Amino acid sequence: VARRVTAFTRIQGRLLMVADGQLLTIDDADQRRVQGTAPPGVVALTRARGWTLLGFRDGAIELTRSDGPTSTAIRLRSTPASAVTYLAPGPAGTVLAGFANGHYGLWSVPGGTPLLQRQLHGQLTAAVLRAEGGSTLLHVATALGQHDTVDLGAFVRPYCELMRAIWGRVSVAWSGGRPVVR
Repeated sequence: VARRVTAFTRIQGRLLMVADGQLLTIDDADQRRVQGTAPPGVVALTRARGWTLLGFRDGAIELTRSDGPTSTAIRLRSTPASAVTYLAPGPAGTVLAGFANGHYGLWSVPGGTPLLQRQLHGQLTAAVLRAEGGSTLLHVATALGQHDTVDLGAFVRPYCELMRAIWGRVSVAWSGGRPVVR
């Protein structure tokens, strides 16, 4: 295929890769298509919500989109200065990113805002999103055997249902123009 592949992933039956400075797709019929050029330093990639996400050795993550003759690039905010080791689409318009220093989190796409950030010991090597018992759980693990589970149900619940659940836990309500403890 190419002499130097620096990142690859499989999405919707296609292999997406950065090779020899080009962003390529290869379909099941072995058809190779150049999607564009890739900047140096790309070590991870994925696609989410029509965007191509490129993860770099320095921890930067760039969202790129080409709409005909114009191109847009956005950087995710507050990423650690450590190589990106994992990129995957997350729930409800997010992307999950993992880093060589054990940091992982969810960022909004395309806004680039961090929504969840946590730290484990060792390079993030695995992540699984799973629907369990009416919620969506994120399971992550590192090369040193540390693991974590995070409930991401708030990202997939309908807005009104989520707000009812929050209001049910708040012990203070507004009544008669002032706060009242329930």
